[in-house]
Amino acid sequence: MSSLIDCPGLTTLPTVPANACEVIPGKVMRIAFQLLGTPFTEVNIVTEAAWTAALTATDAKKIVLTPFLSDAGDPITSAEPNQTGGNDGTTPDGTPIVESYGFSSGLFQIMGPSSAQIEALRSLTGASISLSSPTRLGMYLFCEGDKIGSIGGKPIPVKNVVIPDPTLGGRGKAVNYPLRFNLPALWSKGLTFHKAPFSLNALINA
Repeated sequence: MSSLIDCPGLTTLPTVPANACEVIPGKVMRIAFQLLGTPFTEVNIVTEAAWTAALTATDAKKIVLTPFLSDAGDPITSAEPNQTGGNDGTTPDGTPIVESYGFSSGLFQIMGPSSAQIEALRSLTGASISLSSPTRLGMYLFCEGDKIGSIGGKPIPVKNVVIPDPTLGGRGKAVNYPLRFNLPALWSKGLTFHKAPFSLNALINA
């Protein structure tokens, strides 16, 4: 959780910078996973050579890609704040007390993967679940138009990556597996999208 308490408080309001254009990342096409601690920089994250090296690495720098993803609506939801009280006689004016920011959740469908692909991706769960320490897993978002979502070139910390069993049925429908995960409070702080001068869809696992 991330506290909202500001003590001793602002003496003046901060300046909100101007923005030349809207940030429109578009649909998330794939996700690239990497262990935290070996990130790209804002310079080499848009170089094909750096991605090829990470995909073919055999150490902690290695990156693995999901197959193509589908979604319905907003696949990464906005977090609800953690709050107590509200219209129950426990607060002075009836409004709830906001205590902290909450976590966000993600849900995508992995489109038509093989069982071998799913088993390999399920091995990521162990790196993303921890009871007493932060996650060790991060992700980059591959968005339409060859845009890469990251935290200034660093992977986005992600927790509780799980791939449950698929829903089967429907003539001519592919077997799609749900990909679920959680993102810590304020995960989007510093979120940037870099335009790659090469096709992200052409990258493959090695």
